Amino acid sequence: YCKVYRVRNLSLSRAVGDRFAKPAVSGDVEIKQFPVNDEGDEFVLLASDGLWDVMTSQDCVDFVNRRLKSVPRNISNEEKIKALYTKRKVMSRLLANEALRRGTGDNVCVVIVWLQDLGEMKGIR
Repeated sequence: YCKVYRVRNLSLSRAVGDRFAKPAVSGDVEIKQFPVNDEGDEFVLLASDGLWDVMTSQDCVDFVNRRLKSVPRNISNEEKIKALYTKRKVMSRLLANEALRRGTGDNVCVVIVWLQDLGEMKGIR
């Protein structure tokens, strides 16, 4: 979530498919690497500006964590894993819908890469 300057109405630092902006926006790929913390990192979230225009990174993390933590505590580990699997499966759609609810004026695409196997998550086993 950031107030960014637009280049020919594009808020992306690298534009894909916007040929009209080629003179003003570089299409060269820029890659950054970050170490994954096995103890704390649970997912990587990739999204279009339709999400980032209305939600901060922390908003997204809080949104996902609230939904994952809403699994009842008084069920078996097997039932918890099934419930978390179901929640993970629809989380991208839930985030996209939240961006729409918040009034984004752009299309929204959300992909979540889950880094931890459900059976290895803290509090499950």
